[in-house]
Amino acid sequence: MKQRQKSYDGVSLCAPITIPYQRFSSETAHWWAGAALKELNSKTGLRPKDFDGIIFSSFSSGPDTVVGIVQHLGLTPKWMDHIPTGGASGIMAIRRAARAVQAGDASIIALSPIHISEPTRQAEIS
Repeated sequence: MKQRQKSYDGVSLCAPITIPYQRFSSETAHWWAGAALKELNSKTGLRPKDFDGIIFSSFSSGPDTVVGIVQHLGLTPKWMDHIPTGGASGIMAIRRAARAVQAGDASIIALSPIHISEPTRQAEIS
């Protein structure tokens, strides 16, 4: 029997921000995550303590996961998730965050998809 996907009733996606894209950066994924949260604060007035959830998606933060990012930025969410993929990870993060809000696991979740290539890492791959 095929089940229908449940709706996302009761969930709002708001305050999208963009940090200008840079394919190569000497800054770490941690720095970019902090820059994104700082921009989110300037656009919304929400402070880190206002978020009770964070979802971090990055294939360039290794070996750190969301736990390392949370510790590095001094956050204390009650819900967190890590998506170590690229490409559609932003959409994946939105869907997971929406379900977490519906389940009551968190009410305000910051999504931070960060993907960068370090110039030295790219040189090693080439």
